[in-house]
Amino acid sequence: MNLLELFARTLDVTLPVFAMVFVGLGLKRLKWIDSAFVSTASALVFRATLPTLIFLSLIKADLSVALDVSLMVFLARQRSASFCSVGHGRTTEWPARIAVFTFKARFAVIVV
Repeated sequence: MNLLELFARTLDVTLPVFAMVFVGLGLKRLKWIDSAFVSTASALVFRATLPTLIFLSLIKADLSVALDVSLMVFLARQRSASFCSVGHGRTTEWPARIAVFTFKARFAVIVV
C-alpha cells in the first residue's frame, strides 16, 4: 500500500465524521437546531440506536475467532482472585475507590 492509497483510506474513514460535525455546526448557526434538539438526539443515540448497533455487530461477529476458552477461564480466575482478596469484612475500613497517584521515575501507579 503506497502513501496515496493510505491517505485515501484515511479520508474514507475521517471525512464523514468531520462532515457531520461541520453540518451540525452550520445547522446550529442557522438556528435550525437548538439545545433541546441536541439533548433529545443524544438521548436517542445513546439509549436506542447505539445499543442496537452494538447488538447487531455482536450477532454478526465471528465468535470462533474471538472466543478463546482458555483466556476466558484465566480472566475469570484472576477476577475472582482479585475480588476475594479485597475481603467483604474490610469494606468499611477501605473506601469504595482509592486512587493513589505516585509519580516516580517517569511512571504513575493508580490503585483503584
